[in-house]
Amino acid sequence: QDAKGNKVVVPGGFKVRTDLATTVDKGIVIEDSEQNQFVWVPIGEVTKADGTTVTIDLGRYSDFSTTATPAQYASDYESTVIIWLSYQELSTYRASTYAIGLENTNATAKDLASFILNAQENGGYYIARYEASFGSGDKISSVTNGRFSAGKAAVTNQKPAFKQSTSASSSSNIGTVTSTQGMLWNYIRQGDASLACQNLYAGNEYNSQDFVESDLVNSYAWDTAIMFIQKCSSKTNYAMQTDGSGTLCNTGSTSDVVCNIYDMAGNLSEWTTEYSSGWTEDGYAWSCVYRGGGFVNDWHEVNTCGKSYYGMATDYTDFTSSSVRYIGFRAVLDCNPVG
Repeated sequence: QDAKGNKVVVPGGFKVRTDLATTVDKGIVIEDSEQNQFVWVPIGEVTKADGTTVTIDLGRYSDFSTTATPAQYASDYESTVIIWLSYQELSTYRASTYAIGLENTNATAKDLASFILNAQENGGYYIARYEASFGSGDKISSVTNGRFSAGKAAVTNQKPAFKQSTSASSSSNIGTVTSTQGMLWNYIRQGDASLACQNLYAGNEYNSQDFVESDLVNSYAWDTAIMFIQKCSSKTNYAMQTDGSGTLCNTGSTSDVVCNIYDMAGNLSEWTTEYSSGWTEDGYAWSCVYRGGGFVNDWHEVNTCGKSYYGMATDYTDFTSSSVRYIGFRAVLDCNPVG
């Protein structure tokens, strides 16, 4: 329990950074042996440091006012609920197929049912404190980038890091980038981001089947984290916050940190496992959904951070083949209950 009696589940092998927060409303941080950090997102009734209480519902939202209720509660995850025009979270896992202009090709949540059921039983889940940077595994020596470069950015056993990055990738939108450990990880396709997150605790001392499994953030986890931030901080309109710097930065070095979570409203936009069935005027299906505010560059306007549903749909979806400068990713942790 935290200092106010709120339940916090700590997976085996992790330590709690009590120097960063001691109550869940401030953002309880856990850390693994590689210094990757994750923040506990509580669900249900939460007692804040000042003694007041708020209720946070796990779900997908179309309205981010602090009094909003989910457009789809997590308990209804098996239903097909399309929010706005074309967005839904598919409950059955599939890996990505790298192709341009084909629908039904994005990577989806590995085990959405387990994530939701465990989060409900635990009273919360963890989201990465930082946007991903290059971690361990095979070096990616050269990656061809751009929206129309299918098959050029494969990930094998490469694992991401979720700690403050040592540098930002500032290469041009179309070109090549070489991976350097600690460098902010943009220029990655949605399917590769999914695989990299699943690689994080595969076959190591955290014994993923017993303690924790990692995956690319899903729409339930993203939306609920935004509601957590708005209900537990002074940023009551955080969903509409835009990137204030307009500059690509190292993750963890910006001023966008609320409840100990960095860069959800700025720096990079981020891939999710949500699926879009939307089509462009040219007849292409842009099935991969990304969320979050992002810095300004030649193609990308400043975005609000709440979710993909703000603005034109094509501003927030992209091809499965896309690996571009302004989109990165972060993971969620599914903590397996004890006993």
